[in-house]
Amino acid sequence: MNIGDLINNSNYNAQGIISENSLITGNHKISIALTTFNGEDYIEEQLDSLLCQTITPYEIIICDDNSTDETVSIIKRIAKSNPQIKLYNNAQTLGINLNFQKAISLCIGEYIALSDQDDIWEPEKLLTQLKSILKFEEKDKTALLSIHDMRIISSDGTILTDSFYGIRLESVNPNFTLLFANNYWGCTMMFNKALKDLILPLPRAIYSHDHWITLNAFCLGRIIIIEDQLIHYRRHEKNFSKYPVGPKLSLYNRIPQYFSGMLR
Repeated sequence: MNIGDLINNSNYNAQGIISENSLITGNHKISIALTTFNGEDYIEEQLDSLLCQTITPYEIIICDDNSTDETVSIIKRIAKSNPQIKLYNNAQTLGINLNFQKAISLCIGEYIALSDQDDIWEPEKLLTQLKSILKFEEKDKTALLSIHDMRIISSDGTILTDSFYGIRLESVNPNFTLLFANNYWGCTMMFNKALKDLILPLPRAIYSHDHWITLNAFCLGRIIIIEDQLIHYRRHEKNFSKYPVGPKLSLYNRIPQYFSGMLR
């Protein structure tokens, strides 16, 4: 199954339910939940891409997980001229799941987009995802999760892969493997408040926050897939996620990994 086939699946169809011209009316508050930890190499470039969105985020909530480099200093410098940036420093290291839980819980917007510290967003990312959610929210107030494709780049910005989901979903039905596989990355996610209320607090046993968000959206709401590559997802030696860029492992291999993660 390729990304195009996935888009055509009615459960994931992001095509318009109502006229697109009637979507962006009034003010829709979008919060960005960004977590950092020793991210001095790329955080300024990422913040630049967040601040240059075609639709201005209401707030950028940054939870720093006790960084020991210049990450916090860089954020404070940029925040001086961008008041929507709100920085919270953790007194002790929480780890990625609890740090994202804190960032999400601090967001007051109607819609929340998750952000890593080292990627680059396309200018239309927020607007495109907001439109995709509003198309369904107009008819259905259920929990909604919008996900998009992404390009993979190296540490120096060289494009390594044009379509991340096109490769990983090439031979896997995500509906079948969802319980045992994290099919969708958090950095591609935007969701509404209805889903936020479902996912918090995160279970201590869950392997990854993005997997938990996906499970809740799939079982209790709706997942909307956007085919466009709306971020450049950077792979480098300091990435928290160590998954290889390649086809998804078989279910036979994923099930032991799932239970191993739950036990851990």
